[in-house]
Amino acid sequence: MSWLPKNSILGDLDIEEVFVFFDGPRVFTCRSLTDQIYLAGWAEENLDSDLWLYLPISNARLKMIRSGAWPLKDAYLNPEAEIYCARLHHDLQIPDEVTVIDKDSLEDKWLPDDDFRIEIQTATHSAAVSPEVLLRKSIQEGRTRFRIEIQSDNRLRSEASTRQVAAVLSATQNVIDNFGNIELATDPSQEGRFSRQVRDKMDTDVIELAAASFVIEIGSSDGDDLFGDSPVARVLNRLISLLSVQIDPDSLWESLADLKPRAAKSFRAFVNELSNLDSNVTLAMANTQHKYRSEALTSDQLIDLKLLLRQIVPDEIKELRGRMNLFLGNNERRNFGLRDLYSDKAFEGRVGESAVSQFEHATLGNIYDVVLSSYSNFDKGAGIKSEKYVLEQLTVSTDQTPIPLQLKLINEVAAPIFSAKEELS
Repeated sequence: MSWLPKNSILGDLDIEEVFVFFDGPRVFTCRSLTDQIYLAGWAEENLDSDLWLYLPISNARLKMIRSGAWPLKDAYLNPEAEIYCARLHHDLQIPDEVTVIDKDSLEDKWLPDDDFRIEIQTATHSAAVSPEVLLRKSIQEGRTRFRIEIQSDNRLRSEASTRQVAAVLSATQNVIDNFGNIELATDPSQEGRFSRQVRDKMDTDVIELAAASFVIEIGSSDGDDLFGDSPVARVLNRLISLLSVQIDPDSLWESLADLKPRAAKSFRAFVNELSNLDSNVTLAMANTQHKYRSEALTSDQLIDLKLLLRQIVPDEIKELRGRMNLFLGNNERRNFGLRDLYSDKAFEGRVGESAVSQFEHATLGNIYDVVLSSYSNFDKGAGIKSEKYVLEQLTVSTDQTPIPLQLKLINEVAAPIFSAKEELS
């Protein structure tokens, strides 16, 4: 049996891709010598011949049909050009007949069922550049590039939801701003607007949206310096390090504690948006130091990280100020123990970056004016509230009079998208 007409107005044809096969190809694409693509479908079988419909189709239309965006029947009912009706005789001595017909002449029995679709993973965008090209472009442009690659099995086309892309971009800029606030500010604010310096230095631009299945690519608005460094490069490097699947919970908590509550919340919001994609995700950066690094996380790993961050990133953050006695100190492990002179309550935890130099020169038994950060979580499984403490400031006190603890709740205004989603869940 023949499936392609010979010596017809369609020219010489070659089959390219078969979508339905039953005793031979029944729905397929073929291409002429002039590069015209046809979508061919078996329409009718007779005793002495078969009837086929050949539909000229553009590459863009074919991608939509191939990925299931359109029912196959709609391709014939809404053609881009004329339709060819080909009658191929079983007796090869009889010439094939190919005629042009109007879509209104199509008989319903020739067409597929209303709901029949071809559903194959289809690239509907140009492919994303390779890591080597990403690095080369970063060097050529003199700025750091950051890439979020989404490998989704849930989409047949290399496209992404506008809502999801917007949410990921918003969370990405938010976490960059918050990390940059720690990087650049001498006394990083835990509430309110960022300084103009932070906003200017942390600005990024969307460079490309491409297929991989889908890639979001951004670059720093300012270029890297002569040494290939920039605040954005340092921030992105820190961000990718926190996303390493090799990092253990204690190290992750310590790193987030150094970032302060506001930045930790923004990181949790960022991971939350990545997890919402329900896809495998690869994050990569390239900068002008000729360095490329990436971290790949499966959808399951992102869910695990999201659940872990719910435990170790606090729901409530307080600042405690008081006059305390230092009864425990370990410089190597950066652990402390302080007892409040007024309430006799003991506080143990780790020394934050801002207090390291003060702690190294501290003496056990001395009285200090202390600033602590208190991180609180409610463990629904255990039904208890747990608290962790970080030492932020330790200054020698000449006054040993006990004073009441001063407590200030730190408002979490840095991640409103995350907060709203938590309230709904």
